[in-house]
Amino acid sequence: MRVESGVVVKYFNPEPINVESASFSVVDGEVFLDFVLRDTGYPGSSYELIFLSERRILLGSYARPGAEPAQVYFVNQGE
Repeated sequence: MRVESGVVVKYFNPEPINVESASFSVVDGEVFLDFVLRDTGYPGSSYELIFLSERRILLGSYARPGAEPAQVYFVNQGE
């Protein structure tokens, strides 16, 4: 079963970077987040991430146009 919903994504590095589009979906209980950046230095760069609930991290890939995707992960440092 696939469930899709809207999501608000904010990206900072360290200043705000414009997020062109974002989508959030749940497939068989797995949470996916995809978004595209459109700003100076970020001409359509994109992330495809999955939330690993047992580790509480986002894991996936980051791609810049014309470059090979890189593996990335995000952790909540507030915990």
